[in-house]
Amino acid sequence: MRFGKSALIFLSIFYPIFLTLFYLGTIENRMDYAYSHLFLNYSHGFARRSLYGTLFQSIPFISARMALLLGYVQVLIAVILTYAIFARHFLGSFREMLLFGFFFGGCGVLPHLGLLYGYLDVPLFSLLLITVFVIHIGREHDAIALILVSALTVTGLLIHEAYLLMFYPAVFFLLFLRVKPGKSSTLAFLLHCALVAAAFCLIILHGNASMEATAYFNLAKARTNIPISGLVFGIMRGSFHEQFAAAVHFYLRPTTLLFVAVSVFTALPYLLVLFCFLSAVVSGRQPQSSNLTGWVRRLAPFVLVAPLLLTLVGFDFMRWLSSVCIDITIVAAFQFCFAPDKDQIRRAFATIAQKDWFVSGLLASIIIGPFGVVMGNRLTEKLFLLSSSLGIHWGWRP
Repeated sequence: MRFGKSALIFLSIFYPIFLTLFYLGTIENRMDYAYSHLFLNYSHGFARRSLYGTLFQSIPFISARMALLLGYVQVLIAVILTYAIFARHFLGSFREMLLFGFFFGGCGVLPHLGLLYGYLDVPLFSLLLITVFVIHIGREHDAIALILVSALTVTGLLIHEAYLLMFYPAVFFLLFLRVKPGKSSTLAFLLHCALVAAAFCLIILHGNASMEATAYFNLAKARTNIPISGLVFGIMRGSFHEQFAAAVHFYLRPTTLLFVAVSVFTALPYLLVLFCFLSAVVSGRQPQSSNLTGWVRRLAPFVLVAPLLLTLVGFDFMRWLSSVCIDITIVAAFQFCFAPDKDQIRRAFATIAQKDWFVSGLLASIIIGPFGVVMGNRLTEKLFLLSSSLGIHWGWRP
């Protein structure tokens, strides 16, 4: 019996790693798009999404094996940072360990990143973790922390301008919670927001590649034996209107609509439980010093679902939904571990973890597996997962 309990404790903490490794490298499509970002750099002038590729610019030839290794290393870094920052704070009880497993082993977090091992989502997630850690350790030195957070945010925007909507909402929300009464703290926060907005506008307005897309693509092909996508290089010179028109055309296809609907409906048990934790974070149970006035409680969910706006220009709806899950997870885990009133939050989370529907969401997220991209799984698999997750949901509801 003691061995069985120890095994459950071990699994509750480490099953996010198991799921991440299980799905690592299993995606069969869209990797030509992901790998293409390795070949964007600043050698032909300032351009969007080129910082990451610039790190590997000195490598004359990137083979398929090297690209695969780079993707795996990025996932490993993300997992190590996750456990280093958060894991030890969830070791108080078995229920808290289950909370850790639910947060980071959910279908929208580490397993999803393991599946998309070559995408820029992975280094951006690691950057988010570093940023929230700086927010935590800098609580006694607000000015220095805010400067570092601003620098890290601009770095994220240089890696991919979509960082503003993908992962910055979690940073923004956590910074807002730390704004202290008084003009100086409010002014510093507004200056940070102005700097981030200015950097984003600069990248969008002046980040189009100077080289013609076909020529850029051919230069990249000469440096690798990996199938890469010309779409990445075309986007560098594309307009918002062109990307919006392409996205509308893609999402209005019946097949795409069906995949999105089934994928979201399948994940409902997981998503509903996750939003319960967000509700606990922004509820009125916390003291007024948390800056959570009534309008903030109403605004918070909209800030953290900002990644869904990327649907207007991007094809991967499940990636944007995963970003929502990551932002909510990071906010919830940060408050659980580091908030001034974390004892109240821990009690609120423990209450949720004792509900039958929490177990429903936990098991459903394991069965569903990572979100991936819109067309990441076959429709028959989606329908099977739908019936399985709903069966668990109904079977475990109180």
